[in-house]
Amino acid sequence: MYAAVHLPTFHLQAALRWREELWAVPAAVVDTQDGCICERNLPAAARDISAGMPVALALARCAELKVFSIFPAKEAALSVLLQDIALSHSPFVEATQPDIVVLDWRGVLHQIDWHTQGDHLLKDLQAAGLKATVGVAPTPDVAILAARETDAVSVVRDRGEYLGPLPLSHLTSDARMLAVLEDWGIHTIGQFLRLPKADVIARLGAGAEEMWRVANGRTQRPLKLVAPPEVYREAFDFEHVVETTAPLLFLLRRFVDQLSARLQVRYVVASQMILRLPLDDGETYERVFSIPEPTSEADVMFRTLETHLDQLTLPQQPVGLSLEIEAVEPTRQQFGLFGTRLRDPNRFGHTLARIGALVGVREVGFPVPQDTHKPDSYQLAPRVAWNAEETGESNREWLGLPLQRCRPAIAATVETKNSCPVRIASSLADGRITEALGPYRLSGHWWDPAAWQQEEWDIALGDGLYRIVRRDGQWWVEGCYERVC
Repeated sequence: MYAAVHLPTFHLQAALRWREELWAVPAAVVDTQDGCICERNLPAAARDISAGMPVALALARCAELKVFSIFPAKEAALSVLLQDIALSHSPFVEATQPDIVVLDWRGVLHQIDWHTQGDHLLKDLQAAGLKATVGVAPTPDVAILAARETDAVSVVRDRGEYLGPLPLSHLTSDARMLAVLEDWGIHTIGQFLRLPKADVIARLGAGAEEMWRVANGRTQRPLKLVAPPEVYREAFDFEHVVETTAPLLFLLRRFVDQLSARLQVRYVVASQMILRLPLDDGETYERVFSIPEPTSEADVMFRTLETHLDQLTLPQQPVGLSLEIEAVEPTRQQFGLFGTRLRDPNRFGHTLARIGALVGVREVGFPVPQDTHKPDSYQLAPRVAWNAEETGESNREWLGLPLQRCRPAIAATVETKNSCPVRIASSLADGRITEALGPYRLSGHWWDPAAWQQEEWDIALGDGLYRIVRRDGQWWVEGCYERVC
């Protein structure tokens, strides 16, 4: 058996997505090419507004009619969502049209009730906010016809009995061919099948042969299978500029819930989120969020976005909203006996995001060494390994005595003899130097104004070993060996 899913009023569903309240008021989608209504909802139909009606006439009949254009981006996202849900019920799915998918259920056990199976599929579609119908039949084409004809779930077991009374418009949209058949007195599929096949094809051409193939209901055709979608993205265009963050947060919550459900269906997790806000001046604000521990939990992802928007100041007002998620396979890592990690990396990342919102994103991060020999030279990175084993520090071989640095370094007065330190006076080290090793000279960036140079000495006093440095003529105690400073 095959199952087909159809989204009636596909253009209207895409236009009114995330705006369910508009289904209760007259609304319609207009074809911008001819300026006529192509789809309308039930309240609009109750006001005598029909497909093909000019927009001016429709507005004259109903002044409060909400008119929308076709949104290709929204329709593409709706098609991807439809495919995602279908793939959660069968690995073999064909995207027949943007508003129709066909599932191959031939591998399902025969003792399963097909109507119950269709109900499960319909509930998942409705949970995602889709208004859909489901048809189940022995062939893909009959399943599509059943999905178009029903209001909920239709299961076709006897193909001939089901197809017989259906009008010929279900087989073709060729007005000329339908007119010829109507002149012959042929109005239903059953009447069409009683005609001699060879004579009909000879008179009406190849189009009649395709009609016969579908009407026969016995021809099995291979499905053109689709690959699982790799893009997890939701977008919305506002009719007017947005002046507060409340509409953005409302839509982002819906986006995150929807994307989280799609991630869970595909058994993947989000590693990164990309927030884009098209602005009124044509520019686009973009922010990339790295998730410390990839997850599919909606609350974790939304909390990060909410914290950022609460402190966000834009040069212009946004006119749209887009959220994209990069998905990865979930990883499971077993740590060693002494391996450690954060108890809740995502909560820790959220705390850093809140601090960044207060002091500035560039002022918060993890110190990582720069590619230079200058001591204590580092830069802030937004993301590093979240546990010791990821950094490889446990396998690093340490040489020499550990140096415990003083941060900041302690100013000192050093007496020298023949350029060698012989006495030091400071709050940490004070007295005669019994032994000094050095100097160890370091320098770098000689080609730019940030050039630096210093000399280091390791000295021994009666109470311990110290490292002292001289920079720009000033001596400093940088740390001590084998002693808590």
